Amino acid sequence: MNTSTNELPPGFLANLVVGSDGPESANLFRYLSGQSIIIGMRIHFPSLVQAATSDELSKAAAERELKERFNGLASTWEEETALHSSRSAIVSHPAYQAIIGIGEKAVPTLLEDLYLNRRHWFDALEAITGENPVREDQRGQITQMIDAWIDWGERAGHYRR
Repeated sequence: MNTSTNELPPGFLANLVVGSDGPESANLFRYLSGQSIIIGMRIHFPSLVQAATSDELSKAAAERELKERFNGLASTWEEETALHSSRSAIVSHPAYQAIIGIGEKAVPTLLEDLYLNRRHWFDALEAITGENPVREDQRGQITQMIDAWIDWGERAGHYRR
């Protein structure tokens, strides 16, 4: 961008946030041609601006719904299994099984939660992906198990730290 003239190249992608009530208030616009002139806190496009396609908006809404569903199920699972010591009781809980039922779409969210909250999604990840990157010598070592899954997720393109 040429800051002296505030010119944007054709195809420039800008994310404009309208209001402050969260991601649903964001609209994605494509700058198609001409110049953009920044006036105070507003951006004025003197030429054609096109709103994001409905596919982009639908994908964002689906991702938001998935995270909301996941968070609800994960909270229920955690609350209802907090006092269980049986691994089979913990992983057979209906909320845990519902998360597995989400399938491949849940993998990035599972990995993110594993990394951030250290909740034990090892069985769910293995059930969904058919993979188990945890080596025999790492079993029972939670930090190493988490690292193994996060490393796998990065290599497989499901997660980025």
